[in-house]
Amino acid sequence: MNKNQIAFNQTACIIFHTSIFHEKQIQIATHKENLLMKPDNNPDPIEDTARIQQAISQQAVNQKLGCIAAFEIAAKLNVSPKAIGRTLDQMDYRITHCQLGLFGHSPEKKIVTPEKAVDLRLKTAIEAAAEDGRISCLKAWDIAAHLQIPKIAVSNACEGLGMRIKPCQLGAF
Repeated sequence: MNKNQIAFNQTACIIFHTSIFHEKQIQIATHKENLLMKPDNNPDPIEDTARIQQAISQQAVNQKLGCIAAFEIAAKLNVSPKAIGRTLDQMDYRITHCQLGLFGHSPEKKIVTPEKAVDLRLKTAIEAAAEDGRISCLKAWDIAAHLQIPKIAVSNACEGLGMRIKPCQLGAF
């Protein structure tokens, strides 16, 4: 086995183990710390919806809530990011400033720029995580955390590799 095959196998193993972990819990990497969230329970209990609506109303500006704020609310209330997204939809609020740069930025909606020369470690991690030509938002975050790079760098690499990022943890796409 050469060095690239070993790196690929190690990366694939890490992503596999991370994916297994995420079947039980959702790991959210914020700018402050890693927080463990409860899994998505659909539908949300009425008391969770009321608490979520109140927290969103306190932080939203002009019926818009930033992606980072959405994840902070989810962590604070110990609810899934999907619960935040569903409640935002019910309130007819919009999510802005996607941390992967895919939507909600001004004046352009997305700020992702295709990376022409993708680092081999990053390319290997993305390819190992890919299913049907795409990776999930959650896997993109995992890759960024594992490689200790900004989330937008993963998005730029995916764009350069022709890889789609879908679905969003908040349910936006």
